[in-house]
Amino acid sequence: MSDNTQHWTRILADTWGIEAELTPLPGEFDLNFLATARDGQRFVLKVMRAGCDTGFVDLLTAAHAHVHRRNLTVPVARVTPTRAGEPWRACKDAEGGSRLVWLLTGLDGTAYANVQPHPLALIAELGGHIARLDLALSDFAHSGLARDLKWDLRNADWIGVRCHEITDPARRAIVEGILDRYVALRPALMHQPVAPIHNDLNDYNILVAADECGRCRISALIDFGDIIVGPMVAELAIAGAYIALDHPSPERALAALVAGYHAVSPLNEAQVDLIWPLLLLRLAVSVTNSAMMQKARPDDPYVVVSQAPAWRFLEQAHALPETPIAARLRVACGLPASDGAGRVLDWLDRTRGGFASVLGATLASAPTCSLSVVASATPRDPFRMTTEEARDVGADFAPGATWLGHYGEPRLIYTDAAFRLGRHKGSDRRTVHLGIDVFMPAGTAVRAPLEGVVDVVGYHDRHLDYGGMVTLAHTTPEGDRFHTLYGHLSRESVSRLERGQRVARGVAFAVLGAPVENGGWAPHLHFQLALVTDGLGEDWPGAADPDDAAFWRAICPNPAALLNLPDTRVAYRPLDTERFSAMRRAHFATNLKLSYDEPCLFVRGWRTHLFDEWGRPYLDAYNNVPHVGHSHPRLQAIACDQLLRL
Repeated sequence: MSDNTQHWTRILADTWGIEAELTPLPGEFDLNFLATARDGQRFVLKVMRAGCDTGFVDLLTAAHAHVHRRNLTVPVARVTPTRAGEPWRACKDAEGGSRLVWLLTGLDGTAYANVQPHPLALIAELGGHIARLDLALSDFAHSGLARDLKWDLRNADWIGVRCHEITDPARRAIVEGILDRYVALRPALMHQPVAPIHNDLNDYNILVAADECGRCRISALIDFGDIIVGPMVAELAIAGAYIALDHPSPERALAALVAGYHAVSPLNEAQVDLIWPLLLLRLAVSVTNSAMMQKARPDDPYVVVSQAPAWRFLEQAHALPETPIAARLRVACGLPASDGAGRVLDWLDRTRGGFASVLGATLASAPTCSLSVVASATPRDPFRMTTEEARDVGADFAPGATWLGHYGEPRLIYTDAAFRLGRHKGSDRRTVHLGIDVFMPAGTAVRAPLEGVVDVVGYHDRHLDYGGMVTLAHTTPEGDRFHTLYGHLSRESVSRLERGQRVARGVAFAVLGAPVENGGWAPHLHFQLALVTDGLGEDWPGAADPDDAAFWRAICPNPAALLNLPDTRVAYRPLDTERFSAMRRAHFATNLKLSYDEPCLFVRGWRTHLFDEWGRPYLDAYNNVPHVGHSHPRLQAIACDQLLRL
């Protein structure tokens, strides 16, 4: 034990009456020690930097006390008073100088930055805790809150005169671009409600610990050293900046955080729209500050602890369009995907029945047929849709007749590598259909349901792709824009179209393609609606990852109204999993336990994999079936032969 540690061990015993072993903890300016008492209790001894203002320590101790008085179950340490009942005390250091010292109860956990993985449920839990912390601090008052701080996002324009410290020109340009965006949004930020906020919930100020079942939980929010009065939405953006770093799905992680916050403390559309640009701004401030501090203290690793992941994130994310990210965050909160989304859907519903026929005839009596994971055994190999299977899709239902495929239906027919979400054959993939299929003969004319302008036109010749594809932009009488997509068209018909070309209501602008030119499918139209198109590029996804389907259904909702059909006529109806759970509870012994909060319901099997209703693949290493493989053709033939006999 160093002389310095021994000194503070004596101070702890003399001032608080606690005999403990001290272990140094990291800190930027102050000394921090983990104190483990003889009875096993743990504390954190805070020894402030020399010359620290008493008002600052009083602010920190008062903030902790206030949070606990509000009794909102926020995982924040308690201040442990001295023997004399003081929240803090001035003590002599080993050199005879004066230091302000205070003591917090210890909270279990490991820094979020040092824990992997970061499941979305854990992130959503964090969002809820942040909301409760903001609510607890909302009526906190202290004279020390009135201070200027470089981390106050309302005054982040200081980085404009210091970003020259970033020596890499490309990186410096990223920060300058983020600052330009900040200048444009600052008026909106300044109109946001303000309150005391933690202001530094980075991934080292969030602790994670395992519960009694071994699941990771948020165990503590620590370090109030940057507390200020600021916009409450900035609190969420700051935390989101560090949650997104190096996460495999940063946008989903951010959405989970925002959804968790919104469930406790509701956000409005204006607040949600500020989160992404403020997130980038926080990281821009962080990397600028790190560049300055690194120059001043080149041998101090603490000042650059988040710099590498921050730059990795900024280099990929700074140029992403804001609209789809804002839409994702809005949808996570149950808000409309865009300002005009609700108005467009209302207008489509009111106009239902009055649109021109997209395929020249009413579809009111056309049957709907299911290609779902539950209802269809196509493809036989769920990892490989053959040319023959794609060409004959639906042949068993209504060969040669007009029929409809469901919106929102999970299917295993999307097997091409473009649908996979990982490198391996067994990776999750996009399975949830985002349009309505209308199966009709090749050469059938495709018409505009209302006046539109060609926005995207292209030809995609890969197996199971769109073939010929067109999107039309439309405007409602109220001035709100939306788009429609038409896929699996003939190559020749789309070659005659140009972007910006006007298409009148009811006018035929393309025809359905044959399998040789429509991606290999049985002739049909893939018809899709989109309320938000920024960031989709020229190859919209026609199917969504089931774990991301709620977002995609919000920006690409059921287009039935444009086909003059009720939504329920073509909407996929998921299995009633609660009914299956009730049946299990009624008929299975209670000693047979389920392993997951959301039980797995498998509906297909192939070789070593099982598939749930939504087409998610699961590697089956649980029982003896993988020794032979699910759906083995030879065993299938034997079983069929036996059924023929008995």
